[in-house]
Amino acid sequence: MKAANSGWKVLDIGGAYCPWTAEVADAFVDLFPIDGHDVLIGDINEEPIWEEISQRHFDFCICSHTLEDVRNSPFILARIRELFRIGYIAMPNKHVEFSHVESKHWIGYAHHRWVYTLAEHELRMIAKFPLTSFFSPRRRPIGRLTASRPFQAIKKLWTRPGRIGLSDIGYLPWWRPDLAERSNELAFIWAGDLRFKVINNDYASDSIQELARLYRDELAEGL
Repeated sequence: MKAANSGWKVLDIGGAYCPWTAEVADAFVDLFPIDGHDVLIGDINEEPIWEEISQRHFDFCICSHTLEDVRNSPFILARIRELFRIGYIAMPNKHVEFSHVESKHWIGYAHHRWVYTLAEHELRMIAKFPLTSFFSPRRRPIGRLTASRPFQAIKKLWTRPGRIGLSDIGYLPWWRPDLAERSNELAFIWAGDLRFKVINNDYASDSIQELARLYRDELAEGL
């Protein structure tokens, strides 16, 4: 598109740390400058920088490995949808975020705040809470056991009726180790309307059991 139209302007949001798009990006948005490049300095979680972006009239948006790091990803996605009709988005996939990619002590990347899945042409997201470690791949054999019918039948003999524990949630049936390598990512180009949804309206639920169910069920669809 850029080769066919000299006026086509590309903006990379959050790419200053690793400016791999430098050959095509006309400008970057980040918290710090890049020598020799046009950088709009500002916090993408706040409105002022988006007013500056709007005034510059860019055509294509690149936002790669940024949305999982920031505190207000829904706000940023809403601004991208408002200002751009086409672009590229990438982040680690959900299988990576539920694997021991960085450490044997926790799952996923410790500094990431969101987990994503792409289902039915819609980007879906949920906040990443410490409870995600409950779904460590190392616990999958135990999860399969506690979620099994024989175990649940025996459990009813000593559990108060109506009480639901984490063992009733089980494990993540959708998690795939072949997609959990560090090199795997969720990446896509969209054109037209950028559809996204915060799972459960960004409410973490009223119990750890319900939150665990959200991770198990609401992330099951998609990539």
